[in-house]
Amino acid sequence: MEKLGYAILLVATVAWLASMIWEMVPIWPEGAIGLVTLVGLGLLFTKALADRVKAARTDKYSKDVKR
Repeated sequence: MEKLGYAILLVATVAWLASMIWEMVPIWPEGAIGLVTLVGLGLLFTKALADRVKAARTDKYSKDVKR
């Protein structure tokens, strides 16, 4: 059930972002600000997700270390 919920949220998010981009293209000069903002937020989200995945691996090892 959890995976299904995540899949539905992913589809909704992709559809929402696609509709935002679709609406920004016709108003080109002003829409470029929104497109640049979406790209910047996407890059930051990707970096945060990658950092969290890397930290999850190190968290696993730090829990197993005896002090």
